[in-house]
Formats: sequence, structure tokens, C-alpha cells
Amino acid sequence: MKRLLFHLWYDNDAREAVQFYSTVFKNCQLRHHYVLEDTPSGQVELIGFTLEDLALEALNAGPFFQRNPSISLALFCHNEAECTQYLHKLTHKILRPLPVSFTWPNFALVEDRFGLTWVISIYPEEKTPGKIIPCLHFPRDYTQPLLHYRQMFQDDHKELCLDHDSFSMLRIQESPLLLSKGVLESEVPFTPALSFIYLCQNQQEIDSFYHGFSTDTSSEQCGWILDRFGVSWQIVPDFLFDHPLVIDPFTYQKLNQKILSMKRLEYDSLFKLACHSH
Repeated sequence: MKRLLFHLWYDNDAREAVQFYSTVFKNCQLRHHYVLEDTPSGQVELIGFTLEDLALEALNAGPFFQRNPSISLALFCHNEAECTQYLHKLTHKILRPLPVSFTWPNFALVEDRFGLTWVISIYPEEKTPGKIIPCLHFPRDYTQPLLHYRQMFQDDHKELCLDHDSFSMLRIQESPLLLSKGVLESEVPFTPALSFIYLCQNQQEIDSFYHGFSTDTSSEQCGWILDRFGVSWQIVPDFLFDHPLVIDPFTYQKLNQKILSMKRLEYDSLFKLACHSH
């Protein structure tokens, strides 16, 4: 699995959303489904699934955060017919006038029935960096966040395939990430309802995010941090989501209780607990 996952916070309809996306995309796979007790939100559900080449986590955890267009998913189609098909299936609300042509860098901006925003376009080349790519929308300029993320994640790729006046791409490890400017009609603040999970391979890597990346200590809890641009990240050990050991529900419940007591996650202590049942 790639080390960057996209996280969606729901009130109570995560299962319905995942079921909906499984009818829209042929390549949709369920990775795990945990029901966790005794959390600040009471009983919560965590559903891991994959759409095409993007790994996602859907969390049912109450009406604390609302999704908005600040982060969308860019969907790249091969031709007009495929583009029209996805538009028909995904569109609940059109967020900007549809273009005459959908060939990149032209695109449709729509919202689906679960409040997730999609950038839908036709990419004329044979292969894109990804079928579905998360896209962060900035109101005016993305120069600073682009430089900051490239430095933090040591991205030295010089791919320009999706770059345009309004878009630029970087890679977080092997995962592509788009940044845009001026795509939305008005400034929309980032929300914890749309966040990124980054899988760390050791404690040193986890600690590195708390020196110059996390900028709001009051938001640091259970591995969650907030960067200087207002984007929420979950900095977690890799084995929680990507490990040859399948973590059984009972062990995952114990792991979650331990995580709830932490601000910065402790790799070794959580790893010992994860392996204890094996």
C-alpha cells in the first residue's frame, strides 16, 4: 500500500457512502471494517477501502465536522464517453459551469450526494500519475504550500504532466497530490472532515512531523496534527493500516484505546500490542 491515504469523516452514513462508490467504480475493494467502542464519539465505524489506485478510510464518528469543497478528488477519464458516465453517476450538484470540452486542463467541478467534491476531466495521454488524485484548493496561490510539502516529503520529482496555470502536482512518496488556485468561486477553509493519513515506518519519522510541520499544539491528539495551511493530517504507524499481520477486531479495539490516550503516537508500544495476539 502507498503511504498516503485519504480520510473521510462522516456523521453516520459512511457505510452508505462506501456502498455508493462501489456502484460507481468497478475497481472498488473493501480492506477492513472495524467497529470501535468507548471513543469520545461513542461507538464509531472505520471502513478502509480502495477506489482505483487510491486508498481511503471512511469514519462514522458523529456530526462534529462537515465536508466541503476545500479538498476534492480529481478523476481522470480516457474519453468523452467515460467522462459523461462518471458525471451522470456522481453529480448531485454542479459547482461551476460545465465546460464545452472536458479535456485537461478543462474540467467539471461537481459534488456528489455525500458532499464529496470531484474534479472530472479527460486526460489525453495514455497514462496519468493516478486515476483518482486528491486535490487541495487554495484561493489565490499555492507556491508556499507546494514548496513546503516538497521539502517535508523530500519530493524531487519534476513531473509536469498535470501542471497548468491553476494546478501543480507533487508526490508524497509514491502518491500524487494536486494543488490548485482559484478553482473555487470563494475561499473555503480546510476541514478535519477531509484529512490525510500518512503512514510512518518508525518513531523518528513520526517525530519529524512535530518539528516545523505541526503548527497548532492544541490540535495535536491521537496522531492528528494541523499544518500551517490548515490541512489536517493523521501521522500514524504504518502497521495500523498496512501490515502483513491482519489485526483482529479485539486487538484493534485495544489499540484504539491506547491511541486515544496519546497525543503523538508511540510506534514501538503500539507495535508490541498489535503483535501480541499473533
